[in-house]
Amino acid sequence: MNSLKSTKEHYQLAVELVVSQAQKDPNIIAAILYGSLSHDQVWEKSDLDLWLITVDNPKNTNFYSLVSNDIFMHVDLIPRGQFKRSLESGLVNSWSEMVFVRSTLLFSKDRTIQTWYQNHHRFQVGERDRKFALLQILERALPKLEIAKKEFFIKQDMVYAFISILDLIDLLAGFEVIWNGEVPGREKIQPALEYNPTFFNFVYHEFINQPKTADRLEQVLIAIDQYLFDHRSICQPIFDYLQSQSGPRSITEIDSHLKLSSRQASHFNVYNWLACQGILQKSSLPTSLTHNNLVKLDETAYSYDPDSTSIPEFVTQSQINSSIEQFIEHAQLDSNVVAGLLFDDPAQNQNHLWSMSYLHITLIIQEKVKSQSRYILQQNGIDLCVDMVSRSTIRRRLGQARVGDEYYNWFVDSRILFTKDPTIPQWYTDIQRHNTKSDQIEVDKIAPVSSRDGRIQLMNLGCMLSATLAKAEKWFYVKNDLNYSFVYILKAVEDLARVEIFRNHQIPGKKPLHQAVELKPDFFRLWGTDLIERKKDKLTVQQALTSLTEYMSTGTEEMFKLVLDYLKAENRICTATDLYHNFADESVGSVVLGCEWMVRQGWLERMGVPLQLTPNSSSTVEEIAYLYDFLEEDLF
Repeated sequence: MNSLKSTKEHYQLAVELVVSQAQKDPNIIAAILYGSLSHDQVWEKSDLDLWLITVDNPKNTNFYSLVSNDIFMHVDLIPRGQFKRSLESGLVNSWSEMVFVRSTLLFSKDRTIQTWYQNHHRFQVGERDRKFALLQILERALPKLEIAKKEFFIKQDMVYAFISILDLIDLLAGFEVIWNGEVPGREKIQPALEYNPTFFNFVYHEFINQPKTADRLEQVLIAIDQYLFDHRSICQPIFDYLQSQSGPRSITEIDSHLKLSSRQASHFNVYNWLACQGILQKSSLPTSLTHNNLVKLDETAYSYDPDSTSIPEFVTQSQINSSIEQFIEHAQLDSNVVAGLLFDDPAQNQNHLWSMSYLHITLIIQEKVKSQSRYILQQNGIDLCVDMVSRSTIRRRLGQARVGDEYYNWFVDSRILFTKDPTIPQWYTDIQRHNTKSDQIEVDKIAPVSSRDGRIQLMNLGCMLSATLAKAEKWFYVKNDLNYSFVYILKAVEDLARVEIFRNHQIPGKKPLHQAVELKPDFFRLWGTDLIERKKDKLTVQQALTSLTEYMSTGTEEMFKLVLDYLKAENRICTATDLYHNFADESVGSVVLGCEWMVRQGWLERMGVPLQLTPNSSSTVEEIAYLYDFLEEDLF
């Protein structure tokens, strides 16, 4: 491993070479560096990230993958007007704002850009932005907390309860950073530990390194509940609005009011959580699901009475069954509704509903019918989360779903409640495995690894894994942060579990780690379920990184078969643009990340091809390109 000082100099030279060419381009008016070289520490597996601000619309292409000084570089070309709008509208917890506040302006030919950059309140969060950013995070955190509680209290799955809690802690760390007036970065847990060491040491450092007993898990969940309750003052905009009203207001009305300031589509999870805490009072108001339809259903509504402390009761299976039957009866009366689908059926999945849960239903409606995209309804005391989707949209989603992806698994466990269209059952069952839980393994159903879908999924997993493993290595070798390296290791283990499942001609479900333990117990028990229980000392983490890298190395050819087949068929040097165009409809991530992994493994050669960043530019940079010398491989 090269010294960090020499590595940084190597990366700085790579940036200087590209920027020197960009400055000669009349269409490029500014350059902004972001990522590790701008605010953190680069190492030998880092890449570079650069924004080039252009005159408005010089060319349709908005990004390139370059190579400079033998270093991989992402370059986004952003028109000046778009950049200005991004600065003005960036939310505190948005990706663009997170990146911008830690960026470095390298040059600017436009004085106004320099002024925008200097006047932007970097790192500081205004009070108004702070309140609504915290509400947004709370809206995202509450469903994750619900999942963790279900895994622990109902399914009694300590492994996935732990994984769910760890996922939630990352959100809460961002919450803590914003609570203290700072714009969060990509890694949030480190500053959160400084702001609130008592809480985050308990739910993060200590939790990671101690046995995951039932008592310990319950203590952590109780601590998280208390943490959120102690920060309930962020909901003051909701209280203020409801107090100013003369009676209950529907979720649609509350959302419409808050959206003017928060730009968040809905905070329905927050409203429900406040009702479960006895702070808001839940009721319902009649509404029509589609325009000009007389059929009325009950939309969930809330009011605020500081003196009331009513708390919703737990629901029973008979209530659930009754609510579904009543909903079907009413929804079918709407002439614009074609069919109803129930997702994550509590009866089928042996789930239970409690006060924070919803029944998830999709209503398929006629084309061009005016309707909201989502309603939160009440039926027989049960909350229903009802999505309104046109027939063509649902058909397109089914056609695009790939074996083993999240949307596929979401449909696998669903069922048709009713349909007025006789064609829907046929194309719906094309994707569905009837009466099969996604946690089960059924080898005879499909052989995904030999199908196009399976190959695409393996390629995408490989691309993500190359980046995840590099992160885990950086936090171990460069940052010496064993716990945070473990966080990335755990993400990598889950993705490797999906790889193992595909390689065994099976379909990954919602809990791939358990499936992989059945298929390859020695590996996935040691570096999955057992590693979760063990103390994360230096030797253990290093051994895990070595084993995971070796596992991926042995599967490189199988994971990236689609890429290798493409390069072999082309039999030429292929640029990143060639790869992006070929895999545009198939790669959810950057296929170039997978190519970079194969360069390090010796499968591909990396080189540069001259490229003009904008039309009629007199200067050139080098676009990253790859060659697969398959004839040399065949000799061996």
